[in-house]
Amino acid sequence: MHYVVEALVVGLYSTSIFLVLREICKIFGDYSNPSYLFYFSIGFMKHLLGYFTGIHNYYCFYGYACKKQEREKQQLQQLTNTKNLLLESILEGIWFLTCILLLKSYISPIPLLIFIIGSFTHILAEYVGVHHYFCHRCYSK
Repeated sequence: MHYVVEALVVGLYSTSIFLVLREICKIFGDYSNPSYLFYFSIGFMKHLLGYFTGIHNYYCFYGYACKKQEREKQQLQQLTNTKNLLLESILEGIWFLTCILLLKSYISPIPLLIFIIGSFTHILAEYVGVHHYFCHRCYSK
């Protein structure tokens, strides 16, 4: 059940990124018709900021995916390959863009859609095993 709470927090986090990016777009131009790049940027920034703010490390120590691992036998390892982080961020951006294109005609308003995509993606990643990847990336044995 812990992953459901995590999913709700991720949904709020995703929506917050959307709202901030929307306000930035309003400052620098017309937001009336957001581009594909805008929607891609939500997922990209969600993942990239998750790394730089330490949210990814949360999975290592408290996340549902990693909590069953023996923490005393593991130590934190910094991500040294920026290419992996950028690739992951690009993939998450593509995922967000794809979900928005498929669902925006069914779910309105867009902030609600972003929340749903963020929450659903978190739960899906939990069941598919993506979060276990963060465990292996964060720890060395």
